[in-house]
Amino acid sequence: MYSFCQGGEDSALVPFAPRIAQDLGPLILVTSEDTLSLVLEALSVVLEVDQGQWLTPELAGSLVNAALEVWNKNNKGEPRSGSTVATLADHDLPDPIFISILTDIITNLASSRTPGIYETVVKQALPLLSNTISVSKKEESWIAASAIDLVGSLVKGAPDSGLGDGFFNLLGPNLFSCLTTAEDRDVLQASVILGFFRLMS
Repeated sequence: MYSFCQGGEDSALVPFAPRIAQDLGPLILVTSEDTLSLVLEALSVVLEVDQGQWLTPELAGSLVNAALEVWNKNNKGEPRSGSTVATLADHDLPDPIFISILTDIITNLASSRTPGIYETVVKQALPLLSNTISVSKKEESWIAASAIDLVGSLVKGAPDSGLGDGFFNLLGPNLFSCLTTAEDRDVLQASVILGFFRLMS
């Protein structure tokens, strides 16, 4: 699937892209951990076909919900056997490649120029991500860091007209509150990148 979509002509793939994406959405919720990254990567490439102009708000909404559900399930970090102290060193953290693919998916969804897609993606994703940034524990800083990365994907995919009304009003207080207690470099780095995207938008 990955090679087929990546190497094919958009004009030939567009008729099939909606059906493929529609089938991949539910699949990422039930696929095994061993094949999850492959399925996510396939979805990311499908969303690049014709810059996602074939997307509908309904399909985009279902895909972003599926992506966020997978992120939520796989972003907790499993405590290592025998660990009793909640620190970064005592957890097997989520695969950074997995997080990277998810950020690509959210960017590809948000960057579709079909009317209503960006607004749908933001409406579905931003409240959850903003709340996650707010409630993440200091000792689980990787959760806030990945949430900030995903917010950065929304910013990166925003249209030329800007992020939209209420974007930073919803995000700002929770983000700044997180930064006042954050010590983890990944959280601070993700926030700096997000601020850069904001200045460029």
